[in-house]
Amino acid sequence: MSRIKAGWAVTAIVVAGMVVASCGSGSDGAGSTPTTGGTTAAPPTTGVTATESVATATPVQPSTPSPKPKDAATIAKALGLGKVHVWTEETDPNKLLGRPGSYTSAATVIDPRASCDDPKEPATVCGARIEVFGTAAQAKKRSAYIQGILEGGGALGTEYHTLSGGALLRVTGELTPKQAAVYAAKFTRVSG
Repeated sequence: MSRIKAGWAVTAIVVAGMVVASCGSGSDGAGSTPTTGGTTAAPPTTGVTATESVATATPVQPSTPSPKPKDAATIAKALGLGKVHVWTEETDPNKLLGRPGSYTSAATVIDPRASCDDPKEPATVCGARIEVFGTAAQAKKRSAYIQGILEGGGALGTEYHTLSGGALLRVTGELTPKQAAVYAAKFTRVSG
């Protein structure tokens, strides 16, 4: 039943109840609804039946936590831009993997267009490195730290950085801006 029809039906029932109540069983009002000032006191209504208000109420959805960021290996493989080397707590050359406030996973993409001194333990210069942190703030702090070091020492090279939530993509500066942009676009798409 539509809301308008339901509202009219409730109104009709209330009016009918008022008529019946005012026709009590005697002049003393025994058995009738109490009155004030010559009008019958009826219970307050909202114009919607209890059944209808339950049926039209918007259910409350439970809040769901944010999805956990993908790990670095999953992101690196999804890029499809080269062979992937996954770092562990024991093999991470920075000795930061799993440490408090640092990245929780790391992987390097070995890009054949970049020079790579040691493909068995590839540095960022071998293509790109992905580091995944617990928070976006940690990833941003790491990016700023690395960029600060690279700005101070030209011999250390350059890197393109892209942030996506708690994930940081570091692409070697040996690649062209267009090549780095391909990494950034794919990274943003697969890391979210």
